[in-house]
Amino acid sequence: MPTGTVNVEPGLNYGSGAANVQVTNASAVLLAAHPNRRHVIFLNQDASVAAYLNIAAPAVVGLGIKLAPGDSYEMTPGRNLTTAAIYAIAASTINVSVLQGVDAGAP
Repeated sequence: MPTGTVNVEPGLNYGSGAANVQVTNASAVLLAAHPNRRHVIFLNQDASVAAYLNIAAPAVVGLGIKLAPGDSYEMTPGRNLTTAAIYAIAASTINVSVLQGVDAGAP
């Protein structure tokens, strides 16, 4: 399993921390849409299988945002942040950690 440091943004609510989400060979919502999202980090925990992310539409293996084994992807304001749903797919079942920061006081 990958290890390292995660930098969180001050003033944001990260709930109970990172959630481990199972990603399979059928595209599914990895992270639901959230109007108050201000920061999100995805981490592929698998050692050999890539995950593919897509914004607001089902994901397809080999297309979209590739999360290589052990790789992470961060969305931040002014760069690539979206409040839309994020979908994921992989060639076989893997786990992806998701850490989302929302405006403090937002649900």
